Amino acid sequence: MGETNDKTAIDRFRDVRTIVFDYDGTLHDGAVVYVEAFKVAYEHLVAQSLAEPRTFATDDMTKWLGFTSRDMWAAFQPDLSQGKRDEASKVLGEALETLIADGHAVLYEGSLDVLTTLHERGYTLVLLSNCTREYLDHHVKAFSLDRYFDAMVCAGEYGWIPKYEVFERIAGDFPEEYAVVGDRFHDMELGRYPGVHTVGCTYGFGGPSELQGADARIGDIRELPDLLR
Repeated sequence: MGETNDKTAIDRFRDVRTIVFDYDGTLHDGAVVYVEAFKVAYEHLVAQSLAEPRTFATDDMTKWLGFTSRDMWAAFQPDLSQGKRDEASKVLGEALETLIADGHAVLYEGSLDVLTTLHERGYTLVLLSNCTREYLDHHVKAFSLDRYFDAMVCAGEYGWIPKYEVFERIAGDFPEEYAVVGDRFHDMELGRYPGVHTVGCTYGFGGPSELQGADARIGDIRELPDLLR
């Protein structure tokens, strides 16, 4: 387990009733499909002379996983008009959906077993992702995620407001207290609220500084059930 998982940290999770999961970088190894889709979207820009041809390191692409599409394109291509950013986002999204539909998406080993275990223990399971409903629906179909989650929420359905603001709107629908499990600062920000305890996934796509404030850290999703026990 991670270095912060001493007895005091683990005791914080004793009263948890609802577990809020991030998706990419937490349950789903998003790099497998995102890297290919990113290349398709960037080539779309190059073909329109809106970007210069270049080769990206994998980390230069996967660092955007966990961001909303709006924030990603605003940071990555700030000189593009909003219309062109939306167009590139649509190209990337369609490429992702095709890859998922063709069976290329991969969950981290043990993800479904962990969800099964926690569901059987009686936890309320919520998925909260900075994604579109279309993207999530393809994953639901690929992995039957609706068998495990009590609710699946997408930031795209809330106008791409920050994840912590989406949580503010939905938290009252689920039993307190909460454990939030994720790999990016977007997830750790939820720890600002009373009754919310954070688990940082060090195997995901966030840098170490993003998880510094986590109540506990795990290096494998399969460590989660023991942490919550």
